Amino acid sequence: MSNCWRYKKKSICSIKDIPKEFQDKTEIQIIYKITLKVQPGVWYIGKKIMFNTKKSRISKKKKLELKTRKVFEYKKTESNWVNYYGSSTNVEWLHLIETLGHDKFDREILMFVEGKSKAAFYEAKYLFSDEGMMNPKCMNLNILSKFFKNKLNE
Repeated sequence: MSNCWRYKKKSICSIKDIPKEFQDKTEIQIIYKITLKVQPGVWYIGKKIMFNTKKSRISKKKKLELKTRKVFEYKKTESNWVNYYGSSTNVEWLHLIETLGHDKFDREILMFVEGKSKAAFYEAKYLFSDEGMMNPKCMNLNILSKFFKNKLNE
């Protein structure tokens, strides 16, 4: 069994487990915090899109079958959010995940948001608050690819 996400003390292991008000949304993203259980206080905050939308050209044959003039169709597929452990390039964080294994991490969904802008905003908000990247136990290396940990600690 995989290490499920936690949201408001509830396990989130599949799309069926997310709150009903977000299940039909197309641009739903999660803001999350992953905490190392064996070294309390070591954490990583990020955002993850829950669905990918693929744009593909509709063939002439299919257009005739559907009786449409549309050129493109959009297909919504679930992303890899269920087994996701962040996009960090922090070598120390990646080493911890690889050596300790996924069961040593607690994955918490802080909030669900709709849209890329809101997700970027709330991820940054969490990282700027409570010392954020100034905290040595924070494994994030940058905020919005503009504020870098190594530059802030100089």
